[in-house]
Amino acid sequence: MNPCKSIFVSIILRSESLFSGSASNERKYWGFVIVQRVLPRVKAADLPMIFTKNFMRTWINHLSHFDRYLHSFAKQIASPDASYLLLSVYADCQVSQAKEIVSVVQKDPTLGFAFILQLTGVHGSQQFDKLTKTTIVGSILTRMGAEDIKNYIAHLLGQADADPAYQCASGPLKTYR
Repeated sequence: MNPCKSIFVSIILRSESLFSGSASNERKYWGFVIVQRVLPRVKAADLPMIFTKNFMRTWINHLSHFDRYLHSFAKQIASPDASYLLLSVYADCQVSQAKEIVSVVQKDPTLGFAFILQLTGVHGSQQFDKLTKTTIVGSILTRMGAEDIKNYIAHLLGQADADPAYQCASGPLKTYR
């Protein structure tokens, strides 16, 4: 992302107003539109700027419950099968589908590991697919290259070694290569 886009995204997405707990559905909708427009242009280093704590909370909440007002739009950001135009309730225009996460990874598989770190990281959930009733993480994994899969496995093993709940009586888990 160039510096102007970076500043724009930082100001818009990091401001607490678009995805705060008290934000209206209209504000959340416009926040989702911004995320959707930025995704096709994103670089791995810029992902933490997009997947903020408030965005992830809002996105997970709307993905998880089909009766949420913005559920369909939240799915459109994630779903590789969303190929329709979404009619906005607030605007009298149609918003064409932007490149969703899985499509972005399909075009550039090197982004897959970075996306998975965001979805399952500190602001996401290790159980992201189960929690949101989607297959986003699984779909990303199938599109990643061998080197990124190895990095992901090493990341998981590192988490297991660091978490005392996964420690064996004889010490940390051993990796065999």
